Amino acid sequence: MKRILLITLLFIAFSVNAQFRLVRNINPGLNESIPNGFYIFNNKLYFSAIGSNLRMVYVTDGTTSGTLPIEFNSAGSGIYVQSPALSTNTTFFEYNNELYFDAKSPGNRVYIVKLLGTNTFTESPSIADVTSISNSASSRFAYPALFNDKIVYSPFIAASGAGAIEPYVIDFQTPANTGVLKNVNPIGNGESDPEEFTSLPTGILFSAYDPTNGRELWKTDGTTAGTILFNDLNSGIADSNPNQFNVLGAQLSFVATHSTFGRELFKTNGNTGNLVLVKDINTSGDGNPTNVKEINGTLYFGADNGTTGNELWKSNGTSFGTTLIKDINPSGDSFPAGFTIVGSTIYFVADDGVNGRELWKTDGTAAGTFLVKDINPSGSSNIRNLIEYNGKLYFNADNGINGEELWVSDGTSAGTLMLELNPSASAQYTSMIVFNNELFFGAVATPYVIGSGIGNELYAYKDPALSTTDFQLNENTVSLFPNPTNNYFEIQSKEMLTKVEVYSLQGQLVKSFLPQNRYDISELSNGMYFINIQANGNSISKRLIKQ
Repeated sequence: MKRILLITLLFIAFSVNAQFRLVRNINPGLNESIPNGFYIFNNKLYFSAIGSNLRMVYVTDGTTSGTLPIEFNSAGSGIYVQSPALSTNTTFFEYNNELYFDAKSPGNRVYIVKLLGTNTFTESPSIADVTSISNSASSRFAYPALFNDKIVYSPFIAASGAGAIEPYVIDFQTPANTGVLKNVNPIGNGESDPEEFTSLPTGILFSAYDPTNGRELWKTDGTTAGTILFNDLNSGIADSNPNQFNVLGAQLSFVATHSTFGRELFKTNGNTGNLVLVKDINTSGDGNPTNVKEINGTLYFGADNGTTGNELWKSNGTSFGTTLIKDINPSGDSFPAGFTIVGSTIYFVADDGVNGRELWKTDGTAAGTFLVKDINPSGSSNIRNLIEYNGKLYFNADNGINGEELWVSDGTSAGTLMLELNPSASAQYTSMIVFNNELFFGAVATPYVIGSGIGNELYAYKDPALSTTDFQLNENTVSLFPNPTNNYFEIQSKEMLTKVEVYSLQGQLVKSFLPQNRYDISELSNGMYFINIQANGNSISKRLIKQ
C-alpha cells in the first residue's frame, strides 16, 4: 500500500531556514549559552554550555524538553560546572561503558567525575566524584588515554608546586594509586607539562619536559616505575618537541625535531629501541610536517621538501609511500589543513596563491586534486568545521558578503551552496556534530545584542534529502534521469503523473510542467534543485543537479 505524502515539497523546502530548528534556548535573557565540545554517549549528546553565567555540562536527546544540565553531585547538592567557568570545553572520556569528564565545584575545586545515569529526562542526570585534581579552578582533564585499566591524563593547568602539571592516573585496579603518576620534572616547582597521551598495544606514549633532556617522547604503562623517557631524539637539553600524534595501525606516527634530520615525520610501535624516521622529506633542512591527519591508514599533511614550500603530502608510514601529492601553490606555501573524508574523496583547505584559502578535494593523486569552489572571490573564505553528513561535506565559510554561514558541498562548484541561518549577520558557529541524522551546533540565527534576541544557542539542521525521504511514496516506482544533467531531465514512473514542479534549494518554485516526455531546464542556473513529482493526489521529491 502506498504511503500518503503528509507534507509536500513546498513545505519541506520552502526555504533553507525551514531545515534549521532551535533545539533549546538554554540561556535566555541577557546572555547566550554558546554550546560547544559535543560528545555522543549511549545515544545521547553531551556538551558544555553557559547556563546562569556558568559553563555547565548538558545532555540532550535532541528535543527541547530533553535538553538538561547535569548538576547534582553524589551528595545531591551543589552544582558542577565546566572549568574554566566561561571559556574552554569539557573533556569527555569513555571507559567500560561509563562517561568521565572534568568538573568544578562551587568552591572552585576541580574533579574528575563519572556519570551515574540519565534515568529519564524529567530530572537531571547524576554524577559521582572519581578523584580531585587540585583546588585550582583552571585545572583540566586533558589528553586522557587508557592502558591496563588505568586512565592517564594531564591536568593541563594546575596549582603551582611540585607535581602540579605532571602525568596523573586514575587506577581502577588499585584506587590508592590514583593521583600524580610521576614527577617527571622534580626540580623545584618545575612542571613537565605532559601532552598528547596516546594508547598503543605496548603502552601510552606522550610528550613531556624534563630538565636534562628537554621536551621529548615518554612512555608509561600507568605505573610510576613504568613511566620512562622513551627516546631523546634531539640529544641533550634541546627539545625534539614531539607532537601531531596519530595512530597508524599498531604504530604511533608523530612529528619531531631530530638532532641530525631536523623536523620530520617519525613512527614507533612503542617497544624499546623501535623508532623509525619515516622519511627525510627535506634533506637540507626541516620538512616540518603540519596538520597531520590519519584517514583510512594514510596520513595526509602539509610539508616542505625544500623546493615547493609547504604543500600537500601523503604517507602510508613507509619512506617509499611518503610522497608529494601536488604543488598547489607554485609561488609559495599552500598550507593544506582540515582533511576530512566523504566517501572516497578527501576535502581540505588550501591557498593556491590566487584564490586565497578555499575548499579543495583530492583522491590522493595530482590529477585528482582540484579547487572545489572559490567561495570568497575577494579573499579567503575562512573555512572551518569540516564534517561529513549524509554523504556530503558540511562546513562553515564566509563568502565576503553574508558572514560566516553553513555550507554544503557535493564536490562540485555548482553543488557547493550556502545554507543561510542568519540572513542579517554572521551565524558565529561553534563546533558541529552529527547526531540522530541531524547536524547539531551552536550558532546565532537572528541579530543579537546582549539583552535582546536569542544569542548563540543549540540548533540542529536536517538535510532536505533525509526530510523528503520520510515522505516518499515509493522510491522504486519513480526515477529521474539524467542526473546530473545539463539541459533537461526525464521521468520514468509507474503512476500517471499530473504535475512536475522544480524548486530551488531556497524553496522557491522556479518552473512548473504538465506531464511530458522531456522537461527542459536549460535556462536555469547550475546548482541543486528539488523536483516535486505529483500523481493521483500524492507526490514524491527527487534531488537534481544541473551542471
